Amino acid sequence: MTYSTHKFNEMVFQLLFSLDMGDCQEEDLIPFLMRELSMTRQNVRAAYNHARAIFDAHKEFDEEIATTSKGYDLERIGRVERNVLRFALHELSTQKEQPRQVIISEALRLTKKFSTKEAVRYVNAVLDTESTDGEEASLSLPETETAE
Repeated sequence: MTYSTHKFNEMVFQLLFSLDMGDCQEEDLIPFLMRELSMTRQNVRAAYNHARAIFDAHKEFDEEIATTSKGYDLERIGRVERNVLRFALHELSTQKEQPRQVIISEALRLTKKFSTKEAVRYVNAVLDTESTDGEEASLSLPETETAE
């Protein structure tokens, strides 16, 4: 593949976010991203398929997020943060050869690029809790609003 991992992950995230927003059609998204990101149809389709797999399993990931973020309705978590967490949880569960810290670092990079400093701390806390061996901690959202 001829694209960088960061660019591919950003494309997957943007597609996942679009799918989460609803009413997005594959036939509209793929040509749009090809133009906007100067990517080939094959690369965008690979990213779309990856995002679709994550979105199709989002209820399972949302349960994990809700369990970790006790006391907060999932809808109260910003859309960017929810989708970054879904993406990271998917990668943590499927990319066993990839070091956990690399996946978490990439999730933090995406959050930093598309959201706020407070959101980065929140995503880090959730993923840190998820990556501990059986130890759960109750987390809370930052006091400031998160970007959607």
